[in-house]
Amino acid sequence: MSSLFEARTFDETMNSPVRELKVAPKPGKQGKPGLVDPALFKGDNHLYAVMDEYGHWYFKYKNGILPEVLKASKFTKLSSAIDFAKAYFDKRDLEVTEVLQINAT
Repeated sequence: MSSLFEARTFDETMNSPVRELKVAPKPGKQGKPGLVDPALFKGDNHLYAVMDEYGHWYFKYKNGILPEVLKASKFTKLSSAIDFAKAYFDKRDLEVTEVLQINAT
């Protein structure tokens, strides 16, 4: 049986274990992605925050290998993971523009 996915805007009451973080260059900036996959903010790749079986949140790309600092990080709260991602991308003139819940239906 195939799964369909729907996305909703972030709110603290969400209970899905998967969130997609939309990343884009800051307004008026081109962004300095460094090790960040440029396909991420062109829509060709996706960054997810995923909750594991122990309740820890970690980052995952749909395709490719995460930069080490994102790969090595785990968080006990989703809000901490999102704050970490925002700070990480801010240093690269990129921003998290939206956090979507991914629901398997």
